[in-house]
Amino acid sequence: MMIVSTVLVLLVTSLILYTLHILYVRRKVSHIKSPPLKGILHFIPGHAHDMSEFQERNPENTYSDYLRECFDKLGDMTLVLYAYHTMEIWTIDTGIASTILSDKANNFPKSRFGSGFAENFCGIRFIGKHNIVLDSGGEIWHTKRKIMDTAFHRNSMKQSHDEMQAIVNNTMMLLDKARKDGEILNIYEFILVSSLETITRIGFSVDEDIRETGLDRKMGEIFDGLGRFFKGDLSFLLPWSSRSDKENIYQSIKSIRENRLKHLTKRIENAEDMKNKNDILSYIIKANLSVEGFNVEEIIDDFFVFTLAGSETVSSSISFFILVMLQHPEIFAKVREEVDLVYNGRTDLEYEDLDKLVFLEQCIRESLRHYTPLEDAFREAVEDTTINGFYLPKGIQINISQSLIQRAPEYWGPDADKYNPENFASNKTIKPFTYMPFMAGKRNCIGKYFAMMEMKIFLSKFILSFDFHNPNIRSKKRLPCQADVTHRPLNGVPVILSRR
Repeated sequence: MMIVSTVLVLLVTSLILYTLHILYVRRKVSHIKSPPLKGILHFIPGHAHDMSEFQERNPENTYSDYLRECFDKLGDMTLVLYAYHTMEIWTIDTGIASTILSDKANNFPKSRFGSGFAENFCGIRFIGKHNIVLDSGGEIWHTKRKIMDTAFHRNSMKQSHDEMQAIVNNTMMLLDKARKDGEILNIYEFILVSSLETITRIGFSVDEDIRETGLDRKMGEIFDGLGRFFKGDLSFLLPWSSRSDKENIYQSIKSIRENRLKHLTKRIENAEDMKNKNDILSYIIKANLSVEGFNVEEIIDDFFVFTLAGSETVSSSISFFILVMLQHPEIFAKVREEVDLVYNGRTDLEYEDLDKLVFLEQCIRESLRHYTPLEDAFREAVEDTTINGFYLPKGIQINISQSLIQRAPEYWGPDADKYNPENFASNKTIKPFTYMPFMAGKRNCIGKYFAMMEMKIFLSKFILSFDFHNPNIRSKKRLPCQADVTHRPLNGVPVILSRR
């Protein structure tokens, strides 16, 4: 009896102390509005329970949809959400966004949220915490970024144009072989493999059959695991759970890193090759060699990051575009008319012809406005700061929802949710930090022009090659999304293809 009483006293004392700690932590941001909690029982879990309930009620919606509901209820552009003893500030205020991403970017490096999984995921080094994407943005990052920027200059991309067309032509041939008249074919995997081939062959001069080496399967396993990690899936996070899945991910990462190490070693050892190559990998190597005390694992980290970022984001963007065109046949008719006019009976384009696909690019940009591949930017205050009247204590995580900013009526008018390519007509001016599919400020996407070129080539050739439709996709409602590491269509890209 004495033992039971002692245990109860310890439990109650611990609960009281934990509650006091929560009160102390939340007091730091009490000046920022927060959605009301549903009773005293929700005090400790905070909004974590509300989020779970929202996702149960709306399984096809993403975290951004929950945030939008919160912003609408509060009528403010900055809010704070609590989950036990942690908290996050969220904002759709472009004034705050511009300060964090540009004016005071050094005071708001990328948050430490991602560094743990990057350094060690499923028991193995994944992409490291000092790669070009996750590094906090110090002197080493700036040195590497300056060198890598050269790889994405217009002249460098022009050299990639013909090979990119060849890769896409092969994808069109594979789609033609796979399709059956009148039957739905989910083409998402074809799009993903095409993007993977583009970055591995053009970016790294790795000549391999993606399907034969299983790179597409391995990347799929890794992304599925990352999705479960970021969603907080307990069946994946608990050390003893999902062991076979984690082992598969471990082996996939190990295989990719070993393969990249072999390729990298050959490149570094071959002086002539190092001198003549002008691909993305050559600049990754140069950038890392410029850093004192570098090691080969960090080059592989950047190698791996570009493989991930260069395939998943582009493939999801292409996928959403195709689905959006199914919803808007009247707009698609104009896109097709332009594509036919620019190709003018040819099967390939010159690099300069890409600039003539003006309306196609408008439609791509508008699609990216509605379905941005990365929904949010996570930053952390390294010192106490006040922005636009909001006090931000040192160590607080502040997140910018670019997905919501890009669909906010405050910036895009009352029809912000309507798909309208005229938003990007040449006579329109886009206000800074209201459109950020490739992020903005000092940490904007290094490969955004490469990605746009790839999307224009793939989509123009797809439109030139096929008629496509799906009788089940007619509604202009928002498409169901799967938000893991990137924003992807929940059901892939199911279409009926016929040759033009």
